[in-house]
Amino acid sequence: MDLLNSDECIFIPSKNSKRDLIFLHGYTSSNSFPDRVKNFFIKQHQFNIIACNSRGHGKRKNRNYENKEQVKQTVNEYTELIQERLKNGYEVNVIGNSMGASMALTLGNNIPEINKVFVIAGLNGKNMFDVPLSVKKKYEILFQKKEQDVFKPDILEAMPYNSNKCNKQNKKKYYFIHSLNDGVVPIHNMVQNMQELCLITNNEKNIIDNGYKIDTNENLLVLDTNSNIRNILSHVMPNFRNDVIQFINKNLK
Repeated sequence: MDLLNSDECIFIPSKNSKRDLIFLHGYTSSNSFPDRVKNFFIKQHQFNIIACNSRGHGKRKNRNYENKEQVKQTVNEYTELIQERLKNGYEVNVIGNSMGASMALTLGNNIPEINKVFVIAGLNGKNMFDVPLSVKKKYEILFQKKEQDVFKPDILEAMPYNSNKCNKQNKKKYYFIHSLNDGVVPIHNMVQNMQELCLITNNEKNIIDNGYKIDTNENLLVLDTNSNIRNILSHVMPNFRNDVIQFINKNLK
């Protein structure tokens, strides 16, 4: 399938630009994910904007997304799209939210030529609820049954996941955005992913595990927790807070 030229994709080219910014939406979202910020990134960086409906989303809702094979096919579609853009000399940058963030990590690992990967409230299916008891206790209020209800087991099992590769280029490639109020599962996944990529120290990990914000890691934006971030950020990322936009903008230069 030629995904880019299908009616499942929004493609906004910038005149004479060889830089792409691809948005991968979260579960139940659609290719409207970048609506609030697309003009900003076009103006700031002259990006070509690409946003497609993953299988089971948008106009493709007649497809069963809660299926490993459908997820695999979706990742394959994005892989083909990105490889074709790279082949034609385009720089490719990816922003993924939640389900789309797990795809972004997988694509970043599988396609080394991707320039930047932004992981917003990222999840993966690797031992999704195998969270250490000590961490659960520190987030006791957040780790409730409703969180397990939100993350359906069949969805989690289908989540793409490749063990992240640790190399010196990662500091210029991968960037993570999370809130301490976003739930213990996404936070623990974020720490796991950053550890595998060698982007977080043990001291920073311990600070986050104890429920505190850190400002020392250039590859991580931990959002403040003095408001109901769960409603602002958690898998409803089309709202795009200003600090998130500025973090992404700074690291796209």
